[in-house]
Amino acid sequence: MDDISRKFGARSPDDRAQIARLVRLGVPVRVINCLIKAGLTSPEAICGMTPVDLLRIPGIARTTISDLKVAFFNEGLVLEPSDDPVLRELALVEARTLSVLYAAQQDHRDALRELEARRAFLAKRAA
Repeated sequence: MDDISRKFGARSPDDRAQIARLVRLGVPVRVINCLIKAGLTSPEAICGMTPVDLLRIPGIARTTISDLKVAFFNEGLVLEPSDDPVLRELALVEARTLSVLYAAQQDHRDALRELEARRAFLAKRAA
């Protein structure tokens, strides 16, 4: 039994491949489990739903939808499907913006951790 089967109970090879793809995209395990319970395993199936549809799934919240938008943007997929090219471009811009914001937040967290480590080092050295 491979890791995907063990973690997510995926049975068919196609399910395992789709779930592995979600894992590679960085979708959190909790979210993947919620999506599996709703019968959604492929990014394309998830992208075929609107945020309102996704919010009806137990365990899915607005922050989850933002996380999905960023993960799918990195794969070139867009949540909130539309045939209108302007709306599709708008969704891509939103996902790109979220991706930049998430990266900036991570950089900020890293800088704070480094600052705390330096502060602790200097306090220990002064003592």
